[in-house]
Formats: sequence, structure tokens, C-alpha cells
Amino acid sequence: MNARFAFGALYGYYKSNCGTRFGVDFWEAKLEDHIDELHAQEIHELLVAFRDNRYIDRPHMINLLQTQFKKVLLDKWKAEVVYN
Repeated sequence: MNARFAFGALYGYYKSNCGTRFGVDFWEAKLEDHIDELHAQEIHELLVAFRDNRYIDRPHMINLLQTQFKKVLLDKWKAEVVYN
């Protein structure tokens, strides 16, 4: 399994408002295991998909952003965001 699979599953869960909290927690754990393989664009897409979600509370995503996604964005900012 790699970050792309976990990204796809989480994007589907967030965007569709379907699934269980157990499923979201499972795929977030898988994404956390492979967080270094994630790209800045994928984090952006997850944040946009989460915006449409109505069953997971907002502090959950703020926590993910602070603890997981922030480091990836800062590490890859020059190579993936500024360059493109």
C-alpha cells in the first residue's frame, strides 16, 4: 500500500459523506504511515474535499493539518508549489 491509495480512499470518504468513522480512521492511519510520499497538491485536494464533508467535525481536520500535513507542505513548498 502507498500514499496514493490512502489519498484516494480518504478523498472518497470526505467528498461523498459516506462511510464510517472507522473507515476514515483506518485510511488516515495508512496515510500517516506513508505521509512522506504525499504531494502538496494532494493535501490541497483533501482539504477541498473535506470542505464538502458534513459528518466529521472541523477540529479533526485542523488537527490533521497541524500534526501531519503542515510538515509535508513546508518541506515540499519550493519544489512543488513555488516551482509550478
